[in-house]
Amino acid sequence: MEEHYRERIKSKLKELKTNNQFYKEKYKNLDLDLLKKPDDFDKLIPFIDKSEVFTKENIGKIFDFGDGIISPSAGTTAGKFSFRYTLNGTSTEFNQQLIQIIDLWFGIKQKKTLIINAYPMGVTLPEGPYTVINTTTRTDVIVYALDYLAEEFENVIIVGQPHFIKHLIDLPDFKAIRINRDHIKLILGGSWFPYTFEIYLLKSIHGNSWMNHTDSIKSTYGTAETGLGVLIDLPKNVRAMFSKNQLNEMIPLVYTFDPNSFYLEVVDGSLVITTLRISNPELIRYKTEDKAAFLSADKLPEPLKVLNIGNIVLLYGRGESYDRNSRIAHNLFYNYEYAKNITGNFYLEGGTLFIQLGSGLKKGKSIDEYFRSIFNYKIEIQECDNYKYKSELERKPLIK
Repeated sequence: MEEHYRERIKSKLKELKTNNQFYKEKYKNLDLDLLKKPDDFDKLIPFIDKSEVFTKENIGKIFDFGDGIISPSAGTTAGKFSFRYTLNGTSTEFNQQLIQIIDLWFGIKQKKTLIINAYPMGVTLPEGPYTVINTTTRTDVIVYALDYLAEEFENVIIVGQPHFIKHLIDLPDFKAIRINRDHIKLILGGSWFPYTFEIYLLKSIHGNSWMNHTDSIKSTYGTAETGLGVLIDLPKNVRAMFSKNQLNEMIPLVYTFDPNSFYLEVVDGSLVITTLRISNPELIRYKTEDKAAFLSADKLPEPLKVLNIGNIVLLYGRGESYDRNSRIAHNLFYNYEYAKNITGNFYLEGGTLFIQLGSGLKKGKSIDEYFRSIFNYKIEIQECDNYKYKSELERKPLIK
């Protein structure tokens, strides 16, 4: 061992022994001044076994859990995952508005917060006053992280696509986690969802007390085709304001937009967008088929006023096909006991509604009769492996 590396290791050991609770206890009898030659390291510094590190007793001592990023390994050795932890940098280039909104929802500046980023690979979250663990859609990593890390935090926010979140919380391993479920919050993105789906998630996590946690689920989206900005979803407030419209079974969406880049109109209740950027000349009076309304500052729900955000448009419905699919999704999750048996994936073909059963479940008379009783379509229940289209949750191949 070269002297240069030996001194660097001694310096690191000194820092750990001084500042880290785990190493303070582990090395309490270690005299660093005795480390003078390579043999001294083997004689004096005890090895730390991986199974010793990843225990509930030690994990919180090893990681100080300041605001930062946790990067998990594949976890292929001894059934344990290793976590590389780095503190957030000093960059201020992240999306302050998004952080402000998440703080409004869940008080992340007042509560020690872990955000589990369960979006597919490549989707990242800005640094902020929280710790992020980028798990992608590895349910085993998420379950392990919750089991070993979550108790160190007051807020545990899981961010992901709606159907993946359903898949996650339906897993027996997730249900077995010993965690304070009052700390669990969800932010859903990627697609819209009916409030019956929201209730399903709440019942799955909180059981009979689900009504006490209706503010624990939020959603944040952006629309690639129009370039609209951050969605602010405050279901209770927005529903109360706009319950008179016929699409009130769907959660309305509130977007911001850049008036220098887009000119927005509402024509016969439909959103029309004119792109002012030279780079996108094709969107000239583009009718999106979204049902929309502009929100004046005095009509904003009270929590939004503190954000001082202008140029806000409410989307409370989309085109005919979207409206049809949203109502189907609404009915799929209407009965919690039956919704537990499906993935939530469905498609219409030739007047028949095909519904995918959950993994490992078999078709039965009861579930067939239930779904046939609530739809006007012909119903075909398909077992998970026989579903026609690839399911991102189950990673099944396309059936040709």
